[in-house]
Amino acid sequence: MENNRGQSIFLSVVGIATLLVAIVGATFAYFSISVSGNETAQSVQVTTAKLGGVTFDATGAGVNITNVYPGWTVTKQFTVTSDADATDASIDYIVNLVVATPGSGETLLQGSDFVYTLSATTATGTSTATGTETQMPSTGTNQLCTGHLSGASDLHTYTLTITFKETGSDQNTQQGKVYNAVVQIQTASNSGLRTWDNNASTWTTYTGA
Repeated sequence: MENNRGQSIFLSVVGIATLLVAIVGATFAYFSISVSGNETAQSVQVTTAKLGGVTFDATGAGVNITNVYPGWTVTKQFTVTSDADATDASIDYIVNLVVATPGSGETLLQGSDFVYTLSATTATGTSTATGTETQMPSTGTNQLCTGHLSGASDLHTYTLTITFKETGSDQNTQQGKVYNAVVQIQTASNSGLRTWDNNASTWTTYTGA
């Protein structure tokens, strides 16, 4: 009986010791990872697009008409160009004619005999200007056409011709009227819609008209 009792105690001790060894062994266990292929790994290269800027050359682009007679005409030319280093340029823009409201006692010159044509030549981009005769727009911001600059040094040249046509009939109702406007370019950029400020020769945030 004593021997059996002693043997039971011994087996219990051995069992506990085995459990401790198992726990201690588990505490220091880990997985290993083998990595191969670094000797032939390729580098990651990122090159940002070169969008550059847009130049609007509209010297004398304001339209101020006084003492006009039937048969009068005037031609204004302006250009829209992407920078020489803008190799990845893809820029949409709008050509507007912003017409001022006549002052006190003045009347805006309007009618089917007061017209314009707008034509364009482009290097690589596009423009919707077609050269179609159209009646001059009224006060506010009026879209004349849209354009798209593509790549570096994409030059778009516009010719705006304004005519007070001779109709061959009585046009006395048009006497004493006025028309004052300025050509404006809008373009999209990272900071939103922009407008060319002809006085400051810079792009400014477009807030609408």
